[in-house]
Amino acid sequence: MPTYHRTKDGAQVTEQEALDERGILRDGHRMLTKFMLRDGQSVFDAKADEIKCRQIDAYNRNIGDRWRDPPPLIETKDVDVRAATLSAMKTPYERYDARIADAWRS
Repeated sequence: MPTYHRTKDGAQVTEQEALDERGILRDGHRMLTKFMLRDGQSVFDAKADEIKCRQIDAYNRNIGDRWRDPPPLIETKDVDVRAATLSAMKTPYERYDARIADAWRS
């Protein structure tokens, strides 16, 4: 249910005083209403805001700590085989394509 206020002094007024006969808000008045976002959470829901802030903080900590736990090193035999395969290729374009194709592994 909306509430109506006079802008001059901020006092809450009745709907009859704030709206004209057509239901349009008169000059010098404002209407406050609670509305919902598309996800169904109220804008004024402080608990949802607190939960969202905690989720964002946890995500930031997770992303910020990723460098602390690097992926395992590639075994040397895989590196030797890969290097030998790359050196056997004749053109730089073939080597580039092979490096790009396997880039996700390292």
